[in-house]
Amino acid sequence: MRAKENNKLIGNVYFQQQEPKEFLTWEISYVFNPEYYGKGYATEACKRVLKYGFEQLGAHRVIGKCNPKNTPSWRLLERLLMRMEGHFKKPAFFGKSNQGKPIWHDAYQYSILAGEFLSIRMTKIT
Repeated sequence: MRAKENNKLIGNVYFQQQEPKEFLTWEISYVFNPEYYGKGYATEACKRVLKYGFEQLGAHRVIGKCNPKNTPSWRLLERLLMRMEGHFKKPAFFGKSNQGKPIWHDAYQYSILAGEFLSIRMTKIT
């Protein structure tokens, strides 16, 4: 995503179909430049990706995961009307220690179904 005022790249939204493909489940995630936090860019981009996923790709379900310590991230998922499904203990890592060992972290998982997104609730997020 690029900022309208200067065309600067400010973030990225990832949208990937999960296996098995016949379950029609996709995962959404995002990374944005901290300089642009709190300005609504991530919310706007994710809304459009969800709309595309449900309306064009025929997704049945979209999941989103985040670090529980990243409050703005899980609040974004909640603004998208996704519901928390679980708190997973150390399922992933994003970095390694100086000794090369993974630094594991917990994750929240959220989801939304096509019927929920396309229902009257959708008017609240698009």
